[in-house]
Amino acid sequence: MRTNDKVILRQIGSHYMIVMTSEGNDNMTEVLSLNASAAWLWTKASGLDFSPEMLAGWICDEYDIDMATAISDVNDLLDVWRRHGLIKEEM
Repeated sequence: MRTNDKVILRQIGSHYMIVMTSEGNDNMTEVLSLNASAAWLWTKASGLDFSPEMLAGWICDEYDIDMATAISDVNDLLDVWRRHGLIKEEM
């Protein structure tokens, strides 16, 4: 899967938001707030083909967390990203 190239991550102060873009403009009616860990994952994954296991591995490397917990957390995050059209599944 890949991040949707029609969305961008914006940081305002300590807050992170995913914003949909259209025709070169930001569409501020479609904004999703991310916590720092999700924003870090988004930045790392942007432009890459990635799997849930890859993201979970990055989480384990960065934080003191076991793989089973990381996979569960990543799958929950990816479900949200899918619902909002933030990622594209491989075809």
